[in-house]
Amino acid sequence: MADYMGNKTGLYELRPGRHRVIYFYMEGKKIILLHALYKKSEKIPEGDVDEALWRKEICQTLKRYHLVNFEEFEEKGE
Repeated sequence: MADYMGNKTGLYELRPGRHRVIYFYMEGKKIILLHALYKKSEKIPEGDVDEALWRKEICQTLKRYHLVNFEEFEEKGE
């Protein structure tokens, strides 16, 4: 199951059991996994959300300055 995390973060969470994977969509079509954790309480700790937001910012900056080409990670034939 997956849900938007809200608060205009642009982050989503995938919820396989008690584990959580925080991700976002790069340019609306690529899913970038940012952070994974084992959730021990009802709410995701703020430090984990902050870590995911920091990593999202890094990904966007790398893309903006052409330091990473996310297209090179696509499967061949697409």
